[in-house]
Amino acid sequence: MTTATIRPFGTCVLGAVDCITLTNDAGITVELITLGATIANVMVPDKNGTPVDISLGYDTPQAYLDAPAYAGGCIGRYANRIGNSTFILEGETLHVTPNQNGVHHLHGGAFGYDKRLWTAICNDDGSATFHLTDQDGTEGYRGTVEVDVTFTLTAHQLHITYRAQTDTTTVVNLTHHPYFNLDGHDAGTVATHTLQLDAPFYTPADDAGITTGEISTVTGTPLDYTACKAVGLAIADHSLTVTRGLDHNFVLGAHKASDFVATISSANSGITLAFASSLPCIQVYTGGFFGNQTGKGGALYHNHSGMALEPQFPPNSVNFPHFPSPVLQAGDVYNHTITYGFGVVK
Repeated sequence: MTTATIRPFGTCVLGAVDCITLTNDAGITVELITLGATIANVMVPDKNGTPVDISLGYDTPQAYLDAPAYAGGCIGRYANRIGNSTFILEGETLHVTPNQNGVHHLHGGAFGYDKRLWTAICNDDGSATFHLTDQDGTEGYRGTVEVDVTFTLTAHQLHITYRAQTDTTTVVNLTHHPYFNLDGHDAGTVATHTLQLDAPFYTPADDAGITTGEISTVTGTPLDYTACKAVGLAIADHSLTVTRGLDHNFVLGAHKASDFVATISSANSGITLAFASSLPCIQVYTGGFFGNQTGKGGALYHNHSGMALEPQFPPNSVNFPHFPSPVLQAGDVYNHTITYGFGVVK
């Protein structure tokens, strides 16, 4: 059985922020805040049955608003990057906010979905639904988009369901951006975690992270995580110094929305976290540019203190017709899912 409760979380310059808490009989608790439809806390039992908060975050709404790391937030209207902040849609050239070094568009712009106030309700089945109206012209996007994100906690899984509709043809590419450290949000580096990806290909990118349009095999590269191995191998690899470890988009093999396509694990805590999604790709980021920040409870976060796995459409797919299309037509429904599966190995 899962219960959902709502309480005030605090205020920021945008206004009052609420927190919805989902709790189940398996000892898992997930806290979500209405600033950014953000995953603020994920408490799961470790191999000794001790609850561990495995998601990085902050103590106040203003800290979430001020932080540059997108920790826990819903990313939209378009996750990841758009090269030169420009794309053509139905013959119209659109210019979106160039918030990456004044050139490229990143994670929806200067005030993406993670920096907006959402409304939220607790549903009778113990789930919670967050709603946002993204107005036409915001960050340069056309069309007003109505977005609903529903979080459902079952015995050992957190399901995130994204639904969006538009009044004008536009692009939509949504994901979530929690940073996980399976030893605890305040436990230091994730280098000893292991990672396994059912992803035989990746999309090469330039030094700014802008995909080139190529799709390449991971075979023979430090990006080959088709077999389980340590995250620290990529962090230490000299050929990945530009990205300081992993910050790459992986192309998933053929899969169903319920198939777990990625797994991270910690031998220390015994916690495993698996990812399933209806989306075609997953960005894996080992936090090489997280910087030095003060997080929840005064925890000190540094580079590689957490890692984010973000199912999504390919970065810059708006500029490559051979990539899966993020275009949403008026009258159609964007309907995708992400599932986190929690486990323990003793």
